[in-house]
Amino acid sequence: PLQNFIQDLDSLPPPARELLDLDRYRMGKRRSTMMITSRGCPHRCAYCSAHLVMGPSFRTRSPEAILEEMMTCQRRYGIENFDIEDDNFTFDQERAKRLMSLIIETFGEGKIELSAMNGISFASLGGELLKLMKRAGFHTINLSYVSTDPSTKERMGRPKPATAFDRILGRADEIGLDVVAYAILGMPGQTVAEMADTLIHLMGKRVL
Repeated sequence: PLQNFIQDLDSLPPPARELLDLDRYRMGKRRSTMMITSRGCPHRCAYCSAHLVMGPSFRTRSPEAILEEMMTCQRRYGIENFDIEDDNFTFDQERAKRLMSLIIETFGEGKIELSAMNGISFASLGGELLKLMKRAGFHTINLSYVSTDPSTKERMGRPKPATAFDRILGRADEIGLDVVAYAILGMPGQTVAEMADTLIHLMGKRVL
């Protein structure tokens, strides 16, 4: 049985990327790799197992360790695309801002590509952070929308209403970020009409 979760993430070794055929991992023409910069999510959304698998407390790697891994990936393996697979990457917005600023200082603007295809919580985003993400190398952000229905969002334990999602969409559009939105269809208690309303709502937005 699991006794506790690892607190010092910097004590973990980096993935053994030298064992992989790195030419098989590409986004477009660029070599790509996944990274984890933090573990855990305090939200406990009903459909998500992250708080069980990685823990409900938010633990982070140091920005220095993250940058060292990224620089090694670029220098040793020619990797220029990094997909951040955290449970809740921007939960601590100030920490995310600092990391984005350090990436800009280290690599320059537009020199590498960043993504977080696992999804980012729109409850933990703001205009300043979105601007830094764009400058650091994000072209697209992936957001979990779930449903338009307030009762479903409440049952699922979602932290913010749909209006907050629409505000983030507006800011992303102003900054020039594309958005992928994730909806969940077929949750217990959902009706066909609700699922259709969710899709129709997203069809009216500038999202994939």
